[in-house]
Amino acid sequence: MQGWIIYKSSANDVKPETYEIKRLMEEAEKQGIDVRVFAPEQFELIVTRDDRKSVMVGGEVLPLPDFVLPRMGAGTNYFGLALIRHLERLGVHTLNTAQSIDTVKDKLFTLQILAQYNLPVPKTMLIRSKVDVELVDKHLGFPDRRAAEFFWRKTARIASICWK
Repeated sequence: MQGWIIYKSSANDVKPETYEIKRLMEEAEKQGIDVRVFAPEQFELIVTRDDRKSVMVGGEVLPLPDFVLPRMGAGTNYFGLALIRHLERLGVHTLNTAQSIDTVKDKLFTLQILAQYNLPVPKTMLIRSKVDVELVDKHLGFPDRRAAEFFWRKTARIASICWK
């Protein structure tokens, strides 16, 4: 069995502080699973009729793995998501789908989904750039009077600079 870990940097750049990658590699080796670590930037993708030969690293076509474990974190960009989507479309089992990665990058959307399924979420308010402090206080409140006063002073100062 062969798998890829798509990490924010390549295997050559994995540092000792990247404990989770080292542990995943050690466990895979114990299980007899061949795992390679790639950075998204190492890939080139071609969309063709012969998709099985559409994934390249360093200009060389790679045989597709049995699975992919994306570990790119919050810095996942358009190319990283496109790579995951491409591999999914080719039938590669993906442990974190492109859709789930894209969803969790949007905090408000994530909270909306959790609330939709009646899971507890912190009361959250989406506001425009000009903060209506009274509206925030009315719907969310402040933890204590000092926090409210601090927020009001800071907002008033910013408003006086930005919206003259």
